[in-house]
Amino acid sequence: MMRESQPEVWVKSAPTEVLTEIFHHAREDDSSQRCLRLPDAIARLANSPILSLSKVCSRWHTIALGSQGLWSTICAEGVLWTSVPHMAEILDLLHTALVRSGSTPLNIRAYGHIPPSAFAILESQMHRWSSVVLRCSWEQLELNIDRVDGLRNLRALTIRAPALQAPCTARWTHAIGQAPNLEQLSISQPFTPIVASTVLKRLRHCAWDLTSPTELTEVLSSMEFLGHTTTLRLAIYMDEMTDLWDDPILHVSNICSDVAVLQLGVPTEVLWQNILKTVFQTLTLPCLAELAILTFFRYDYMSWPHAEFLDMAHHSDFASHLTKLDIAICIVKDEELLDILSMTCMLQELCIADHSFLTWEHIVITNSLLEWLSQSTSLRVPNLASLDVVTRLRFDDCCLFDMLRFRSRCRGFSCYLRYHRDSYREVAVSRDVDDLIREQGLLYSCEEVGDSWSSDSDEEGDGT
Repeated sequence: MMRESQPEVWVKSAPTEVLTEIFHHAREDDSSQRCLRLPDAIARLANSPILSLSKVCSRWHTIALGSQGLWSTICAEGVLWTSVPHMAEILDLLHTALVRSGSTPLNIRAYGHIPPSAFAILESQMHRWSSVVLRCSWEQLELNIDRVDGLRNLRALTIRAPALQAPCTARWTHAIGQAPNLEQLSISQPFTPIVASTVLKRLRHCAWDLTSPTELTEVLSSMEFLGHTTTLRLAIYMDEMTDLWDDPILHVSNICSDVAVLQLGVPTEVLWQNILKTVFQTLTLPCLAELAILTFFRYDYMSWPHAEFLDMAHHSDFASHLTKLDIAICIVKDEELLDILSMTCMLQELCIADHSFLTWEHIVITNSLLEWLSQSTSLRVPNLASLDVVTRLRFDDCCLFDMLRFRSRCRGFSCYLRYHRDSYREVAVSRDVDDLIREQGLLYSCEEVGDSWSSDSDEEGDGT
């Protein structure tokens, strides 16, 4: 009996701070997925998990409804705005959530064509915006910044305006420029250079969605304003004017940027080949620590502009500061890979891959990579701690053993090998390799993958 009563005693005596933290997790779990059904969207806007907790007892009721932070996240799904009969109820729920949130900074997620009445309610609390994701037209973002204190609390902003809409208004860009604490920005259209010079210097995370060479030109021109702590993500999307990408003319050259992390998101090989060459030819990145070439689709691949990369690596001195390289969607030849490693001797993480359409004569990731990383070449990439490889050729066990034995001296070294289904040998490791993995406690994985593979691209960010 005593054992059964202990949980009840603990719950009754738990400090308010502990219960509040537990309630926060209940809300976070509820908001992890998008709602497509109207009842689910209404329940989320009403903060139903917290309302349910408030019905347990009088103490929980007081904590749930009285803790302003539990109501600081406003999630308004697009399906809400399509239900005219429920609009009054929806607006009332929105107003109630804002009232219960008190004066705490707001995390807002609003999707779809937001009605003016709902947007006016959100706009009235603009001075409390902290992390905001909006999916609406630019016309809706004509903020009346004259009657509020501006965006002084805004730290993260993501705006997804419909494609081919009118560009960002001057009033909105001015409002962003007046946000002193803005650190993360993700928008679908670039700023003018004047706005960029005032906004970009203090950003730590920046993302653009681009649909034309003109927009890419504007973004590259703005990169000089980014600081040395900035992560920049450029996502190239296809639209109705895909012909523009066939032979892009970028009117920029010799751009030097202190950006720390560069992620280039690409759609297909055909559209991207010329773009990547031009980007590499244009940029000098003396502070770059991480470079990733990503794709939106699992089966995409692209040619590797080797000469242009080596030139950029030389001008940017990648040998002294590049620590992470993810080029798994690129078709890199064996000798090119060794060239890359020679130019990036401070590398700590490497992600590369073969592609299953290649014939036996064109397999590019072979035993030479392991030999290059073995004990006989101990001065090469000495800091490599993570090797992520997808290959069609099963490595020789002796080469694999030598590489793992040498790299096991590196603290925390991990090796992740994946083989295509059409590999020419069965996926397995020898007893010596298996014993070494167990003895050294290596983070080692070996598995089979599908007919084609690419590195995982980040899904659309929410500014958090």
